[in-house]
Amino acid sequence: MSNSASVAGMPPSSRASTAGDHQAVWGSQIEQSQAAMLDTLLSMIPSVVFARATTFILGAAGYQVLDSPATSALKAACEDKPKAASVTLGTKSSDPWILTGPTAFSGKDFSRMGFKTFYSLTNSSDKKASLYLPFFVGTTQGKAGTLKINPTLSPLWKFPTRLVVNILDKDELECRMEWQGDHATCKQHNTAIWVTQDRYLNHTMKLSPEAVQASLPGLVLNAAFCRLNIAKESSGALWFAEQPENVTPSAPGLAYALTVTALPIFSSSNTSWSAKAWSSAAFFTPPSFEPNTRVDYLTILPKYTQDRHTEYLKSFRRGFDDVEGSDDWRVWAGLAYQVALPKEVAVGRCYQLSDQLWSFTTATVKIPSILSPVAAEGKGWPLFKTEDDALAVRSVLAYNIWKGLSVSAGLLQKGNIAGLDSSPIKRPFVTPGKTTPIVSLNYSFDGGHIQCAMEGLSRMATMAELKFATAASHVTLSLGVKWDRDGGAKKLSFGGGGSVEF
Repeated sequence: MSNSASVAGMPPSSRASTAGDHQAVWGSQIEQSQAAMLDTLLSMIPSVVFARATTFILGAAGYQVLDSPATSALKAACEDKPKAASVTLGTKSSDPWILTGPTAFSGKDFSRMGFKTFYSLTNSSDKKASLYLPFFVGTTQGKAGTLKINPTLSPLWKFPTRLVVNILDKDELECRMEWQGDHATCKQHNTAIWVTQDRYLNHTMKLSPEAVQASLPGLVLNAAFCRLNIAKESSGALWFAEQPENVTPSAPGLAYALTVTALPIFSSSNTSWSAKAWSSAAFFTPPSFEPNTRVDYLTILPKYTQDRHTEYLKSFRRGFDDVEGSDDWRVWAGLAYQVALPKEVAVGRCYQLSDQLWSFTTATVKIPSILSPVAAEGKGWPLFKTEDDALAVRSVLAYNIWKGLSVSAGLLQKGNIAGLDSSPIKRPFVTPGKTTPIVSLNYSFDGGHIQCAMEGLSRMATMAELKFATAASHVTLSLGVKWDRDGGAKKLSFGGGGSVEF
């Protein structure tokens, strides 16, 4: 429905090009509205199958498949990890100079409102601002009765929330509704802490009449998500560089099995995270951990995109019309390969080596695309197309040096996959690419923190934040410096900002 509406709202020239793309992919026998549905299904169904199959295999191999209680307990255990592990450089123009992971609302400052801003003194276009204020005070539920352990028994839409408005660009806003997840509120609602902890809904839009109109279906969808208790869950303390910002815990039920494309968190630790969560749920306090508890978890993030099968079909003169009329098994085998496999897979592993030392590794693989027999004509088949830097491995060790002081260091190694671009296929091998050292540091003290991050000698940044608190308000001042040498062009930036809560 949304795809059809967006096409109808395009100018005539855009409609013509869209219609041409439709003909090139799906031919003349499938209507454009049907094609949009097929594109969605061909990216969704394989991702659901991949998620369920991978979950089953890892569960059978002995990994804990974490549900909401277990994920909540794992987050609590990760609060003691070296904070430097979550300090890295921003990559997009809308990112802060230094990223520290998702900023889901904890709930402790729910009664306050305020704003936060940052401005580059050397680049007027590099500025950011956020406004936050209470959004919904919630409805108080009775304390009597059994402990409510899921959103169905304790609906999210009855809980207090706040609204955060982030200005990503001069004409783009991100509106984020965050649930209050502190233990006092959970106790007031007689609800387990994992029901509201780190829950949020995002809505991003550009400030133009056309963009606002186009974003209305998304706003309606988010309202439905709120009422149906299916808001996103921030990864919270689980986050480290190159990891997704939200997690989807495992859940029973046919709806989860058939529609959720994300994989849950997996753990091979000897600690039963679910048992830890339940042991403290009735007391509305974070679970406690013995000194010998070791954090060990695995994340898998597949990326399915529609261009995998659309680019394959475009290589035929009449798109899917030629595929449908073909009796060449190679044509169908190539299409099945493009549909079944993701475009990219990222696997992350966190392991606590000791009380102070943690390791974090992320490996990203861009899956080679197979060429159709038509595109590979005269060169043999099968023939694959690989992308630059198809492999990337980021591995760091993080260490708690002293109270509040932590450091992490490691390498980012990129590589290319070779041996697949000729037929018969040679033995695939990896050619090493660029190696980049990574260093980050975090020092937290009562009045603020200092954070530094560096990638080689080409990119680095330092941010310092000072906090001043009174009975009526909290004021924060931040100063930063950034060095970026992109393609030989050297750029040194200075910036500053602050926040006020009252």
